[in-house]
Amino acid sequence: MYIKVNRRNRPDCIVMLCQDRTTEKWCFVNLSTEHVCACRFDTIDDAFADMKKREDVESFSVIDNPLVYEQRVTLHGASLCEVLKKDKEFRRRL
Repeated sequence: MYIKVNRRNRPDCIVMLCQDRTTEKWCFVNLSTEHVCACRFDTIDDAFADMKKREDVESFSVIDNPLVYEQRVTLHGASLCEVLKKDKEFRRRL
């Protein structure tokens, strides 16, 4: 899960909330600074509660994966997927 964090007097950052495989605890990884937070949380709700208590955090919101850039190809106003669905040969391969 990716979270955009708006901070007071500091640049905004993007963190990832991930679960440790061995302990099954949740932790934050700051993708902007590559810092792994030492704090561990039993649940996602506990992690969010901790984020809300932090004085330097103005707000935060869950976002889509910021590392994946989606491209949409259009041909004469139709998406590539729509064009391919109409193509009989391509449809047979689906």
